[in-house]
Amino acid sequence: MGILRLSHVDITVPDLDLASAYYTGVMGMIEVERTSDRAFFKCWDEEDHHSLAVRYDPRVGIDRFSFKVEDDEDLAELEHRVESFGFRVERISKGEEIGQGESIRFATPSGHTMELVLSVIHLSEPP
Repeated sequence: MGILRLSHVDITVPDLDLASAYYTGVMGMIEVERTSDRAFFKCWDEEDHHSLAVRYDPRVGIDRFSFKVEDDEDLAELEHRVESFGFRVERISKGEEIGQGESIRFATPSGHTMELVLSVIHLSEPP
C-alpha cells in the first residue's frame, strides 16, 4: 500500500527547557520521554510514542521528518525505489531510535532527511 501517514517530525532548538515549556504549556502536548539532549512529545489523542522529537542544537532547524508505512513489503519496496532513484538508504534497526521500530533513512532531492518507519511504540496512556 505504501505510505500511511506522517509519523513524526524531529526539530532542533537552542533551549530544550524553553521548547518543553512551550510544547506542553502553550500547545498542550504531553512530554512522554526525555534524555539529556532530546524531548519527545505527543498529542492527547495519539497512541504512538511521539509525533514531535526536539533535540538540542545551537541552530534551529528540522532534523528529519518520518512517514509510517504499513508493512515489511512496503518498506522494502520503498527502499528499492529510493535506491533506484540514486539515493543511499540507511537501515535503522528496531530500538536504535527512541520510540520507533525498523526504519529507513535517506536524503530527499531537496536535501531534507526523511525516514520511513515500519512501526512506532504505542503508549496506552500518558506517563
